[in-house]
Amino acid sequence: GVLAQCLGQQEIALADLQNFVRWTEGVHDEELGGMVADADRRIRHLTTALEQTTTRTTVRMTPREQAGTALLISGGVMTAAGFAVNIAAYQHGLEQTERDPFLADRNAGIAGLVVGCTGIGVAVSGVLALALPERREVSVVVGPVTSVGFRF
Repeated sequence: GVLAQCLGQQEIALADLQNFVRWTEGVHDEELGGMVADADRRIRHLTTALEQTTTRTTVRMTPREQAGTALLISGGVMTAAGFAVNIAAYQHGLEQTERDPFLADRNAGIAGLVVGCTGIGVAVSGVLALALPERREVSVVVGPVTSVGFRF
């Protein structure tokens, strides 16, 4: 228990010290008496320390997960922005002409579609980066090299 406490493993130290105190119950020995008193003091200290600390769980993402998440988010933003431009161009076109709403702001509408569709592609790349397993090995099959050619 003392070693675990010195190594910063409070939960393990507490369990070990509590087991030691239970193991020594009913044993009357002067040397053990001092050790049991020390263990009791340490148990009180560790219990108080563990009650005061809050446990934080930190989730660390791998570089692949970070890239996939970034692609997914940026793809979603690109898609929303692109289609918003396309819809705005269509609405502006409705106000300008009654024949074909895309005639008034055709370039803006096309640009919005391009950005929106590109955003979908980027988002799909992010989903694939997160969903597909990482390949660590590459298999290469090498066969005999045959040359098809003319002999002179």
